[in-house]
Amino acid sequence: GVGTGGQRVLDNLMRALSVHAPDLVMQPYNAMADRLWTSTAWGRLLAAIWADAIFKNLLLPGWCRRHKPDVLLYALPPISFRVRNTPQVCYILDVPLETEERSIASTIYNNIYIKQSCLKADLILTISQDAAEQIVRRYRVSRHKIKVVYLCEDIKFIQQVPACAPLPGCDGFFVGIISRMNWRKNPAAYLEAFRRLPKASRARYPLLLLGAVRSLDDLRPFVSAEAIEDVREDVRCIGRVSDEQLIGYIKSARALLFPSNYEGFGLPVLEAVACGTPAVISNIPVFKELFSEVAHLYEPNDYQGMADRLSQILRDTPAPLCVEKVQSFLYRFTFNTHSERILEVLKQMNIKERREDYQ
Repeated sequence: GVGTGGQRVLDNLMRALSVHAPDLVMQPYNAMADRLWTSTAWGRLLAAIWADAIFKNLLLPGWCRRHKPDVLLYALPPISFRVRNTPQVCYILDVPLETEERSIASTIYNNIYIKQSCLKADLILTISQDAAEQIVRRYRVSRHKIKVVYLCEDIKFIQQVPACAPLPGCDGFFVGIISRMNWRKNPAAYLEAFRRLPKASRARYPLLLLGAVRSLDDLRPFVSAEAIEDVREDVRCIGRVSDEQLIGYIKSARALLFPSNYEGFGLPVLEAVACGTPAVISNIPVFKELFSEVAHLYEPNDYQGMADRLSQILRDTPAPLCVEKVQSFLYRFTFNTHSERILEVLKQMNIKERREDYQ
């Protein structure tokens, strides 16, 4: 559900490869590690302290030699265990921002742990050209070492999910998604843009906030008390929901509001396009790269511009995007396209040929 973007990426990757590459041997080792370490009370204690590190650095290499998987889905921090002749791909969803590193632990993790993983990996996989450029700048690796594979979504599932039930006493609603309460997600922009709508429009079309916001008071570190009180009657905090509920809300909304300061990709925008819902989003590099032709882009602090666009959406009769244009856009993010690109990358690394070296 909302707030588990990384897990959704992994789930979609597993499903895409299992459907479109059934001959590829895949081992999601983290699930096996859970079973290994949580089978006893001592195991749970070890897992809480240091068992995972032992598994990654001592047991996993031997397991690789014995089972010889084509792909080991390594869904934990990307430290590079070194097994001779075993190709390794470091998969980075987004690059931590230096301005967010407020602890020694996070600084060590980002500047040493991830950097060394990138330097040791045979190849780095990431999810946008913008992310690739940030990896080059942050970790000083060669751009030729990085391959971009856009994320995938289950487009058929999205299109089959029914819209959610209408809200009582309303003609519709806007939806906003704040998966985490931090500067990246720009929480203030949701209220500041919405409060600039006429009062009558706010009452008829409330703003539904999904994700980490349990109440408007959670937004106090980011927005003034005046702004909160101004919209309190017209904003509803839904909290975390399932994937199906999330799609239902997006499909029923008059528009998606998603004004992030920073994103690795922006799955909700892709989902809004698949649902046929207008998306009002921020004009950040990754959104310009991915969604400039299918969404309305504004500077993250252009609250009035976003409000004007929301008002325009309410005034206009909903006009769907060109079918051919949407289909062409969505094709880049299907399971099939994603699998083909992943397999192309693995083929370039000669996975199957190099496996013979350590059998």
